[in-house]
Amino acid sequence: LESLMFLERKRTGAVKGRLEANGSKQHDYIQEGAVASPTIMTKSVLITMVIEATEGQGVAVIGLPRAFLNAEMDKVVRMVLHGKLSELMVKFAPQIYWKYVTLGTRGEPLLCVTFQKVLYWCLRSALLFYLKLVADLEGQGFRLNPYDPCIANKAVNGTQMMLTVHVDNIKISHIDSEEVTKLIDWFKCIYSKTVRVSGGTVILQQSGEDLNDGLC
Repeated sequence: LESLMFLERKRTGAVKGRLEANGSKQHDYIQEGAVASPTIMTKSVLITMVIEATEGQGVAVIGLPRAFLNAEMDKVVRMVLHGKLSELMVKFAPQIYWKYVTLGTRGEPLLCVTFQKVLYWCLRSALLFYLKLVADLEGQGFRLNPYDPCIANKAVNGTQMMLTVHVDNIKISHIDSEEVTKLIDWFKCIYSKTVRVSGGTVILQQSGEDLNDGLC
């Protein structure tokens, strides 16, 4: 696969870089049905929000930085790094990479690497991360909703904790906000200490009249 590097200037002025693989070539040998990862249904998001608001649950939305890198690649996939990217790899770990650098037809340095972790834009990246996430959640006692595989539930202190998953963003809800915080801490231990929490934990409340007005 070819490597792609994207640079983006954030509103803070910081420059964010993302290295991705051009997974389009994988269409030649991976069947379409073997790459799809489940996606949360819109009605599931709306229904869970109504439940959370009606019951006054504590809700937090978290993002898992570099989420795909937490999953292992299950097949041999190689990628070519061109020019500056190959030079940066050699600069980072010369004892590992320098002997594998070759020259391309135009004299630019090339480095072929084999994936150990899942990288963005490989065809099965989202699916492999989803399978790892499900395995981790099931290890904590969560069970997938039979009607939507992007919702997971677990009984905590006699009441239901619910997770709504959209790729690497997860909505966590429970009547006890402290239990939500505990689960966020678990995610930080398993995935990254830099797990992003959007707006902290909030209590959703909505009157019955408002709910009725919103349903038709």
